[in-house]
Amino acid sequence: MGKYRLTKTEKLQINYFIIRETYKFMAKIDKIPHAMNRFYRYLNIKPNNYDKLVQLGIGSVEHTNEELIKCGYSDTLFRKDSPTLIKTSELLLDSTYEYLFNKAVSLEEYQQDLGMYLGTIMNTDDTLLVECTRKLINNVYSVSEPDETLMDFMDMIDDLEYSGHTLQKDVMPELLDAYKQYKANIPTLQKDE
Repeated sequence: MGKYRLTKTEKLQINYFIIRETYKFMAKIDKIPHAMNRFYRYLNIKPNNYDKLVQLGIGSVEHTNEELIKCGYSDTLFRKDSPTLIKTSELLLDSTYEYLFNKAVSLEEYQQDLGMYLGTIMNTDDTLLVECTRKLINNVYSVSEPDETLMDFMDMIDDLEYSGHTLQKDVMPELLDAYKQYKANIPTLQKDE
């Protein structure tokens, strides 16, 4: 990571960008519906404000940073005076740099590279990123609104109607998990009323 002379702002841009793209990649694997809406809601930030973090490295995001730190990301990644760079493999950093600053690859190409680097864990330097993002996904999903978990349940049922031949034994665990999450969130909904 020593081959780049990055400014404070560039480090922040890279950190926020890699976190969001890794979350997107892993949420897609987990087939989390409405994953990005949940991401922004959990971090208490509007999508265009998060985009500004990636584009400019600036913004008032104390709550967002607190939530990311709870997931295991180091607090030093978000310091305005001297942020550190998120730990990744050289290949992932190179790809990120090429996308963000040189525009040498498209977002789709970047996402394919990210999937290759993280999907195969070719380099153990990416392990901490994956582990923190897994915690982020768990936290995002655990605080989902009851309406969202009900929608997930309904989406599953809709998928069953159109997916052709599905063995009941394969479906039941997924439906039960979705129903349990919905039931767990009902007391929260009732308190708010």
